[in-house]
Amino acid sequence: MADLKAGVVRAAGSADDRLAEDHLRALRAARFAARLGFSLDAATASAIRSHASELAGVSRERVGEELRRMLSGPARADAARLLGELLLDGPTLDEAHDHGPTPLLAALAPSACFVTALSAWALDRGALGGLPTEADAGEWARRVEALVARRRAALCLSNEQSAGLRATLQQFDVVWERWEGLGEAARKRAASGAGFAEALSLLAGAAPDAHARVLDDVRTLKGRHGGLNPDPLVTGDDLIGAGFRPGPSFGGLLASVYDAQLEGRVRTLAEALDFAREHSGESGV
Repeated sequence: MADLKAGVVRAAGSADDRLAEDHLRALRAARFAARLGFSLDAATASAIRSHASELAGVSRERVGEELRRMLSGPARADAARLLGELLLDGPTLDEAHDHGPTPLLAALAPSACFVTALSAWALDRGALGGLPTEADAGEWARRVEALVARRRAALCLSNEQSAGLRATLQQFDVVWERWEGLGEAARKRAASGAGFAEALSLLAGAAPDAHARVLDDVRTLKGRHGGLNPDPLVTGDDLIGAGFRPGPSFGGLLASVYDAQLEGRVRTLAEALDFAREHSGESGV
């Protein structure tokens, strides 16, 4: 009761003994302290540091669940700070210890989801080798894939979480570095794609002015040529009905027609079919 009143997290009895019984208790101590705004008893904190490397032997599923709870709440930045101070960040993520500031993680809205927070923490830690640049789009994609694979293995991420992490970090590349160089159709596709809202929340913490510009542009795009994601004027069945022969290029042709629709270059089914004929070399019927 005295510890509760004083706001202290302390192991019951010997901290070394409690950790030896279950090394996941180190993560739970950090989670409780962050969530409640408590401090860690000095002896408990010292024992956690001494045993930190032994967390590597705990089930990755259990480790991932503890981290999900830490990063899913408004105290996520405090939790990440504690993990670094206690030398738990490395064994939690199965990578080198890297205790530094977490500005993107701290800037997230309290309601931000686990995947967004995991993305922000990865950027804060430099886990992708820095921020994306104009010259390395392909390299950034490779870095993202490597990070997703590492986080999936270390934290037992679900398929949905892995896909969300990948989409968020890929979209961050778009809004951070490439947005202004994209055409209208590409910007509409990005803005209506998976991970865009999450990437925008990261951009708000990394570059508020750029975030405002992208947000304003998206508002403008919503009012142009049917919005961000209108139903296609023409489908594969429409092309077949018009006499086009299905083949390997069919998907690309449909994508080209849809881009033209998003940019207002075609506005009716007839115009869309004419565009398809012009760009396919087929006369149709």
